[in-house]
Amino acid sequence: MVLCGAGPGCSDSSGQCAASRFVRSTGILQSGDGKVKWLLAGGFFSGRFRRDNLDTFTEEYDQLAVKVYCEEGNFKRHDRVQELAADKGVTVPHVALAYVYNQPEGIHALSGARNTDEVHVNVEASEIKLSEGEIAYLELKA
Repeated sequence: MVLCGAGPGCSDSSGQCAASRFVRSTGILQSGDGKVKWLLAGGFFSGRFRRDNLDTFTEEYDQLAVKVYCEEGNFKRHDRVQELAADKGVTVPHVALAYVYNQPEGIHALSGARNTDEVHVNVEASEIKLSEGEIAYLELKA
Protein backbone atom coordinates (compact mmCIF):
# COMPACT_ATOMS: atom_id res chain seq x y z
CA MET A 1 0.00 0.00 0.00
CA VAL A 2 3.05 2.22 0.26
CA LEU A 3 4.40 3.32 -3.09
CA CYS A 4 8.18 3.26 -3.28
CA GLY A 5 8.69 4.81 -6.70
CA ALA A 6 10.30 1.79 -8.36
CA GLY A 7 9.08 -0.08 -11.38
CA PRO A 8 6.87 0.62 -14.36
CA GLY A 9 4.09 2.44 -12.53
CA CYS A 10 2.58 -0.71 -11.11
CA SER A 11 1.54 -1.02 -7.51
CA ASP A 12 -0.70 -3.09 -5.31
CA SER A 13 -1.97 -3.47 -1.81
CA SER A 14 1.40 -4.66 -0.58
CA GLY A 15 3.58 -2.06 -2.25
CA GLN A 16 4.83 -0.90 -5.62
CA CYS A 17 8.26 -2.51 -5.28
CA ALA A 18 6.81 -5.97 -4.72
CA ALA A 19 4.36 -5.60 -7.58
CA SER A 20 7.06 -4.39 -9.93
CA ARG A 21 9.27 -7.38 -9.06
CA PHE A 22 6.34 -9.73 -9.57
CA VAL A 23 5.39 -8.21 -12.93
CA ARG A 24 8.98 -8.24 -14.17
CA SER A 25 9.42 -11.84 -13.03
CA THR A 26 6.28 -13.13 -14.74
CA GLY A 27 6.13 -10.79 -17.73
CA ILE A 28 2.34 -10.98 -17.57
CA LEU A 29 1.53 -7.29 -17.49
CA GLN A 30 2.77 -4.22 -19.26
CA SER A 31 1.39 -0.93 -17.98
CA GLY A 32 1.36 2.20 -20.10
CA ASP A 33 -0.75 5.09 -18.87
CA GLY A 34 -1.69 5.45 -15.24
CA LYS A 35 -1.03 2.81 -12.66
CA VAL A 36 -2.34 -0.71 -12.34
CA LYS A 37 -3.24 -2.05 -8.91
CA TRP A 38 -2.81 -5.79 -8.47
CA LEU A 39 -5.61 -6.15 -5.97
CA LEU A 40 -4.82 -9.19 -3.87
CA ALA A 41 -1.06 -9.24 -4.40
CA GLY A 42 -0.72 -12.63 -6.06
CA GLY A 43 -2.69 -14.32 -3.28
CA PHE A 44 -0.89 -12.57 -0.42
CA PHE A 45 -4.15 -11.13 0.92
CA SER A 46 -5.90 -14.50 0.65
CA GLY A 47 -4.31 -15.51 3.96
CA ARG A 48 -2.48 -18.50 2.47
CA PHE A 49 0.91 -16.88 3.06
CA ARG A 50 1.75 -16.52 6.74
CA ARG A 51 4.93 -15.75 8.62
CA ASP A 52 5.03 -19.37 9.83
CA ASN A 53 4.50 -21.28 6.56
CA LEU A 54 6.64 -19.59 3.91
CA ASP A 55 8.95 -22.58 3.49
CA THR A 56 6.07 -24.93 2.65
CA PHE A 57 5.24 -23.63 -0.84
CA THR A 58 6.53 -25.73 -3.74
CA GLU A 59 4.72 -24.33 -6.79
CA GLU A 60 6.75 -21.81 -8.79
CA TYR A 61 4.00 -19.15 -8.74
CA ASP A 62 3.67 -19.48 -4.95
CA GLN A 63 7.44 -19.33 -4.44
CA LEU A 64 7.52 -16.16 -6.53
CA ALA A 65 4.77 -14.62 -4.39
CA VAL A 66 6.75 -15.54 -1.26
CA LYS A 67 9.87 -13.94 -2.71
CA VAL A 68 8.27 -10.64 -3.72
CA TYR A 69 5.47 -10.11 -1.18
CA CYS A 70 6.31 -11.95 2.03
CA GLU A 71 8.34 -9.43 3.98
CA GLU A 72 7.61 -7.90 7.37
CA GLY A 73 6.27 -4.57 6.06
CA ASN A 74 3.68 -6.40 3.99
CA PHE A 75 2.76 -8.67 6.89
CA LYS A 76 2.15 -5.51 8.96
CA ARG A 77 -0.11 -4.24 6.18
CA HIS A 78 -1.92 -7.58 6.17
CA ASP A 79 -2.36 -7.39 9.96
CA ARG A 80 -3.93 -3.94 9.58
CA VAL A 81 -6.20 -5.11 6.77
CA GLN A 82 -7.39 -7.92 9.08
CA GLU A 83 -8.08 -5.43 11.89
CA LEU A 84 -10.00 -3.05 9.64
CA ALA A 85 -11.96 -5.93 8.09
CA ALA A 86 -13.02 -7.10 11.56
CA ASP A 87 -14.04 -3.55 12.51
CA LYS A 88 -16.14 -3.20 9.35
CA GLY A 89 -17.62 -6.71 9.52
CA VAL A 90 -16.22 -7.73 6.13
CA THR A 91 -13.46 -10.03 4.87
CA VAL A 92 -9.79 -9.29 4.22
CA PRO A 93 -10.32 -9.40 0.42
CA HIS A 94 -13.14 -6.84 0.80
CA VAL A 95 -10.78 -4.35 2.48
CA ALA A 96 -7.82 -5.07 0.17
CA LEU A 97 -10.06 -4.53 -2.85
CA ALA A 98 -11.74 -1.47 -1.30
CA TYR A 99 -8.32 0.09 -0.74
CA VAL A 100 -7.66 0.00 -4.47
CA TYR A 101 -11.17 1.09 -5.42
CA ASN A 102 -10.76 4.13 -3.14
CA GLN A 103 -7.68 5.41 -4.99
CA PRO A 104 -7.75 8.54 -7.16
CA GLU A 105 -8.59 8.50 -10.85
CA GLY A 106 -5.85 7.17 -13.11
CA ILE A 107 -5.51 4.04 -11.00
CA HIS A 108 -6.78 0.91 -12.74
CA ALA A 109 -7.83 -2.16 -10.79
CA LEU A 110 -6.73 -5.57 -12.03
CA SER A 111 -9.13 -8.08 -10.52
CA GLY A 112 -10.16 -11.60 -11.30
CA ALA A 113 -12.70 -14.06 -10.00
CA ARG A 114 -12.67 -17.84 -10.10
CA ASN A 115 -16.30 -18.26 -9.03
CA THR A 116 -19.49 -16.29 -8.41
CA ASP A 117 -18.65 -15.74 -4.73
CA GLU A 118 -15.47 -13.91 -5.75
CA VAL A 119 -17.47 -11.83 -8.25
CA HIS A 120 -19.78 -10.81 -5.40
CA VAL A 121 -16.80 -9.85 -3.19
CA ASN A 122 -15.44 -7.66 -6.01
CA VAL A 123 -18.78 -5.87 -6.37
CA GLU A 124 -19.34 -5.51 -2.61
CA ALA A 125 -15.82 -4.15 -2.11
CA SER A 126 -16.43 -1.48 -4.74
CA GLU A 127 -19.18 -0.11 -2.49
CA ILE A 128 -16.99 0.20 0.63
CA LYS A 129 -15.80 3.74 1.31
CA LEU A 130 -12.55 4.16 3.24
CA SER A 131 -11.70 7.38 5.05
CA GLU A 132 -8.39 9.16 4.55
CA GLY A 133 -7.45 7.98 8.04
CA GLU A 134 -8.22 4.36 7.20
CA ILE A 135 -6.18 4.59 4.01
CA ALA A 136 -3.26 6.13 5.92
CA TYR A 137 -3.56 3.33 8.51
CA LEU A 138 -3.40 0.67 5.79
CA GLU A 139 -0.39 2.42 4.25
CA LEU A 140 1.43 2.29 7.63
CA LYS A 141 1.36 6.09 7.80
CA ALA A 142 -0.78 6.27 10.94
